[in-house]
Amino acid sequence: MTVDDDGTAKSSIINPKSGRLLLDTKLNDNEYAFLQKDTSSEFRLTDLRRDVQTHVMNQKSLLEYDSITRAALQNKVLAGFKRPESPKARADFVSSDGKTGYEIKRVTQTNHKTFHQSANNIIKKIIKQHAADLDRNEKFMVDLVETAHDIETQKHIYQHMSQELSNQGVPTSSLIYLFN
Repeated sequence: MTVDDDGTAKSSIINPKSGRLLLDTKLNDNEYAFLQKDTSSEFRLTDLRRDVQTHVMNQKSLLEYDSITRAALQNKVLAGFKRPESPKARADFVSSDGKTGYEIKRVTQTNHKTFHQSANNIIKKIIKQHAADLDRNEKFMVDLVETAHDIETQKHIYQHMSQELSNQGVPTSSLIYLFN
């Protein structure tokens, strides 16, 4: 994978036979079969970079993979995670035993929203999901890596989110924060 100067993730995964870029592309059965036989390809049917709902690799699924991988490297989750088997699953990843779901939320900034607005949107989504899934063992992974260039902002957002979620009854044990 490569990242452009503007931060856009691009896949270096290309079907060597057709030259077709596999990012944001739903593969047909023949392409899957070809890629599974092609030992030079890094792509696998169970590739964790692939979105479970759409069966494609896109920028969101690549960033989710980046977050869960960093969490494993930081020993915040066990390394045996996988994508859920059901496309209807709410979690982005599940533990190897399938008992714990990991929903990844990234605090981002765009031309249309600030880091604080993004954090507030994430707070609302976590509260809603937590209330709907009280019986499930779900962890919410909040990735603050994009705020890393401004440590004060990162610290403020972390404190704000932690306080708001705690006030709404979301247990801290269901939250995982990722820093750079």
